[in-house]
Amino acid sequence: MKFRSGLKTLIIPAAAAALLCSCAEKEEIKSDNENNSTKQGNVIICGSGEKDYEVFDNSEIVEAFRTGEGSSLDSTEKRILEKASEIYESIGGDSLSPIEYEIMIYDYILENCQYDNEAIDVFGTPQENSENPYGVLVENRGICLGYATTFQLFMDMKNIPCLTIYAADDDGEEHGWNQVEIDGKWYYTDITWDDPVPDYEGRKAYHKYFNVTAEEMKNTGHVWDESRCNKADSSDAVYYKISAENVSSVTETCDIIESSVSAYPIEMYFCSQTDILSDFEIVKNNYYGAVDRTYLDGGVYYYRIRIDYY
Repeated sequence: MKFRSGLKTLIIPAAAAALLCSCAEKEEIKSDNENNSTKQGNVIICGSGEKDYEVFDNSEIVEAFRTGEGSSLDSTEKRILEKASEIYESIGGDSLSPIEYEIMIYDYILENCQYDNEAIDVFGTPQENSENPYGVLVENRGICLGYATTFQLFMDMKNIPCLTIYAADDDGEEHGWNQVEIDGKWYYTDITWDDPVPDYEGRKAYHKYFNVTAEEMKNTGHVWDESRCNKADSSDAVYYKISAENVSSVTETCDIIESSVSAYPIEMYFCSQTDILSDFEIVKNNYYGAVDRTYLDGGVYYYRIRIDYY
């Protein structure tokens, strides 16, 4: 992997590719695995040993953000710090709870960064910084590792324990995502797979892969060494649970959609004490969308509705 000149990276040797590697951060993460004691920030978990990996090192940027002293940063790092600090202040980072902050950062990345399709096109020329926060924050374009390392940067800025995982999907393609700790419990997030492609002006973020369990990640085609990560079996902070509108009928659901939506496509979450899945056919007919995810959690039914257009 090649990065913009001047960006500091962590190099993960192929021989150590199945191990956890980290930069010299100061705050230690507690892990469910005694052999998995690492430092916060810039942690990578590799799923194969076929090649060396270079990972963006945000440690000096995070330190400069915390201390206000960034004289040792190079020009590229200063630009990342400037942009990240601007975003942090604009969303009120200090005043937000961890989950509020995580949602704001997740949505910002998705709604302001385009996926760099040239990186996966055999005839394309990928952007030089698509794998790091400079590409995502300054040039507004990136790929999975760029999304993941940018998310890592923002979590480190607020002292939220976070890991960057670089492994593969079930087709064997290299892929990167994150694991994050919210209120003492660990979850997986995959910003890349929530990116609504193709990009368009005014697009909104999806949250299908926001704070999901390890089981959910495995069921959706992520392949990695789970034993090297923290236990993630809670659904307390999954997006459908913290955002769902409580409804008793599909008619009520349609009323909510019509009163709150101004642009398409969108996603919305609903929950009900009774199973009304069969009634959602009216949503598909009226809105050309789909109920593409359902859950039963604690006796409550949850529905994710994706509406492509009216």
